[in-house]
Amino acid sequence: MTKKKIMPIKEKHCIEEELDSFLHNLSSLELSFPFLLNLMDSFHGLAHNNFVEFINKVATQEKNKKGEDILRIKGENARKARKQEEKVKVLFTASELVAQQFVLSMVSQYDFFIGRLLRCLYQIKPEILNQSEKQLSYKDLSSFESIEAVKENIIEKEVDSFLRDSHLKQFETLEKKLSIDLRKDLDIFPTFIELTERRNLFAHTNGIVSSQYINICKKEDALFNKNIRKGYKIGVNLDYLKQASDCLLEIAIKLAHVIWQKIDEKTLEKSSIHILNMSYRFLQEKRYHLDVKILSFFTENQFKNKFNDNVYKPLKINLAQAYKWNGQEDFCKNIINSEDWSASSDLLLLAVAVLQDKTNDACLLMKNKKAVDLNARDYREWPLFQKMRKEQKFQETFKKVFKEDLFSTTERKSSREMNTQKRPLGEK
Repeated sequence: MTKKKIMPIKEKHCIEEELDSFLHNLSSLELSFPFLLNLMDSFHGLAHNNFVEFINKVATQEKNKKGEDILRIKGENARKARKQEEKVKVLFTASELVAQQFVLSMVSQYDFFIGRLLRCLYQIKPEILNQSEKQLSYKDLSSFESIEAVKENIIEKEVDSFLRDSHLKQFETLEKKLSIDLRKDLDIFPTFIELTERRNLFAHTNGIVSSQYINICKKEDALFNKNIRKGYKIGVNLDYLKQASDCLLEIAIKLAHVIWQKIDEKTLEKSSIHILNMSYRFLQEKRYHLDVKILSFFTENQFKNKFNDNVYKPLKINLAQAYKWNGQEDFCKNIINSEDWSASSDLLLLAVAVLQDKTNDACLLMKNKKAVDLNARDYREWPLFQKMRKEQKFQETFKKVFKEDLFSTTERKSSREMNTQKRPLGEK
């Protein structure tokens, strides 16, 4: 949201790069699983309907010796019926397995990310390797060409050992290495533990509940069903997959930036700008609940004082937006009322007016085109204006300022296509 010019950063921070890669990979899975699950359901439904239609066509109703009604199929038709029935069963099982594979794939992507994050940690703070208990013999040392090669070998072994631990143990290890409580204010952690333990069930027991699953989930208060018992089979539906994806995103973003801000304070600005950029992305994608979880964590907890106003105020505006578009108007008002905006830029004041549904104030600020410094595309595309764009006065003011209609088709291109557009609401 700030109009203060910050020089573009050409090279990404290693944690930023790994987090962006994880978000990209998880987004790829998110886009594909509704399509594939619905496709599998369609195939199963079609096979089931064909089977029922065939049975109704060739079967005759009779009574058995007990006087009960039965369907009887004779000759070649019986073989065909069995074949169609088997196809129905196979497609039903396929639907279950495809859903399980998405859980396995998402957690696998997280595991790859956390391993890469650990590498970043060692690269930025190599002194942490002093805690390593890995030992090399003289023979091993003599086989390396340089100290850097030795260091890389130790890092590789450390990461490999780390990834072999449970996800709960991984958090405990990071907390010990960094002397920080990574689970403080992390309400999503029990959901994360249940997800990773469910992943283990799919990998090792085909979803059959084990004692280990129950014991670990109970310890972390993570049981989704308090009445679940050993031997019960757990499935997956589309809602669970969406929840799992949000959970992994929330864990990865919070974990990455908490570690980033802990180990590399000289690049705090990069971290804060990255959080701001992600918050705008989630507003675009209408993932308001996730945005609230991320922004609340970084603006209302122990990290609040790490941001300067040029980033903190835009983060609060995006948090207020997330509440507003999620139907939580009271929370939006509380966010706006909790801050002093009197010395803020015209752009921030415009955002405040829009979020308070003050159309007249917003239109007055829009007229001050030079001070606000927004172009026509910004007003058309920013999530901030999604409600006010429907107001007649807002449309009329827009036309006076830009000499064109607000809903001009010549300017209506998605922000995803316009890579060179001005970054919205403080996005750098």
